[in-house]
Amino acid sequence: MKCDTCYTLQLKKLIDPKILYSTSTNHNHNVIGSLWTQHFIKFAEFIHDTNDTYQNVLEIGTTSDKLLKHIKSYETYTIIDPSIKKNTFENYNNTILIDEYVENFNSKHTYDIVVSSHFFEHVLNPSEILLKMKTLIKSNGSIFMSIPNFEYPICFFGLSFEHTYHININNLNYLCMLHNLKIDTVQKFNNHSLFLKITNTNNTISTNDLSFQDFSPIIDNQLTIIHTTINKIIGNLNENTNYFIFGCHSATQVYLTLGLHEVGFIHILDNDASKHNRYFYGTDLMCKPPSILHEYESPVVFIGIGEYSKEVIKQLNIDFPLVTVVDITL
Repeated sequence: MKCDTCYTLQLKKLIDPKILYSTSTNHNHNVIGSLWTQHFIKFAEFIHDTNDTYQNVLEIGTTSDKLLKHIKSYETYTIIDPSIKKNTFENYNNTILIDEYVENFNSKHTYDIVVSSHFFEHVLNPSEILLKMKTLIKSNGSIFMSIPNFEYPICFFGLSFEHTYHININNLNYLCMLHNLKIDTVQKFNNHSLFLKITNTNNTISTNDLSFQDFSPIIDNQLTIIHTTINKIIGNLNENTNYFIFGCHSATQVYLTLGLHEVGFIHILDNDASKHNRYFYGTDLMCKPPSILHEYESPVVFIGIGEYSKEVIKQLNIDFPLVTVVDITL
């Protein structure tokens, strides 16, 4: 469905966050691949470069130190997340760990900066969460976000059971204006992410002159392309060939849900060890490491995981020269 005001595409049926982000899911705990590694380095640089001084930092929605390890010269660093891995932070000084949802977090303190990375697209009530962030910063404080660049071509603009709505600069700007906030700075990181600095404004801002894009026709076109791709794949499958699909990723689920039946594949592959020997959501496909490809003769790997496809294809071509890689990325 979509918002009548800003045309934001949203999921109608939602999963209980207590199930989706339980400690057993280990959501986004590990940093896998050079693209993610560079993301956190560059995001930390963006924070340093656009904010002269900060003493007290609050990070929302992380279970690990993947950003903290790159943040310099803080006085206190508070992290709030319902699935936080406390042993990860044993070697850090002046860290405060809060095992809670930010919606339920009532702080007596305000912070110089509030930081989140690939968190905001997961929330069920983005307007309420943004307002909560505002109440947690000082009057001259800043909110720093890294959000996915969902305007770069990807299945359904990133909508999935985790990404509950299509976040983009226009609708985020609209939410900021509703709460007397403004997007101060935007920096693009490849086609992967957008880094944003958001600050308070004392001026009441009118949203009357804003214009919004309706993305639903583009999704209709994507559906046509995906169905065409699936039909081509199915038409070329050979029962004597060892097929795999790469990536425990929402885009992979789109292909499987829309007709690329899981029975045709031996396993789903992923580089994240925490996913190995576990079933891919909603399927009977067991996740295995890419190294398992050595056990099969002339394997074929399908991959269509957006901006991550390039890095993984390069990895597969180097490590497994006898593997045939089929790129089904939109």
